[in-house]
Amino acid sequence: MQRNIRIFFEKTGRAKYISHLDMTRCWTRTFNRAGLPMWYTEGFNPHLYMTFALPLSLGFEGLCESFDARLIADIPLDEVKERLNQVLPTGLQISRVADQKMNAREIKWADYELCLECENPKSVHEKLTEFLNRDSIVVEKRTKKGVKDMELNGLYTVLESSFDETSVLLKLRLATGVETNVNPMLLLENSPVYAEILQTSVRRTAVLTADLNNFE
Repeated sequence: MQRNIRIFFEKTGRAKYISHLDMTRCWTRTFNRAGLPMWYTEGFNPHLYMTFALPLSLGFEGLCESFDARLIADIPLDEVKERLNQVLPTGLQISRVADQKMNAREIKWADYELCLECENPKSVHEKLTEFLNRDSIVVEKRTKKGVKDMELNGLYTVLESSFDETSVLLKLRLATGVETNVNPMLLLENSPVYAEILQTSVRRTAVLTADLNNFE
């Protein structure tokens, strides 16, 4: 008996510094410690079957991360969640375990929260607002085939923008997925205020389909 499942989890705090490669190792150890019957690939180097829909950038927090795995026994999904959460390290927490519904190719957008600490938040907010409202923002993006120019207009939406005494808060929706993937730092690093930012915190809060439904 095999059952394909999708595990949704949060990655916060110090766990945001765990790289994607180390995350796969971490989950392998976690499944082993939980004693769950999982499917492993065949061949000379068997490894736990895991497929991440949208790997998170190093240093980012995430509230809606997910990956696929495969059970080889009939175990209630609530029990899978409970057993894994009991042995996960600090900063990783499973929110739910479900049967796979959507294909990862349906992912088209992701929402992010950025907290930008700076000495003059009001000025930074004004200049950043002007920058994000431009009709055209062309940046250089590194790809596997080299560096290419990329027009960001139409690939992002400012959902919310504010500031307080110490920082600027941005909530952005960015094109994300197999075909186009815009990292929020690509926008920020090409803005006129990047040099004024003392510290940046980034958190992914939603992964969405083309019609803005949550990825399931």
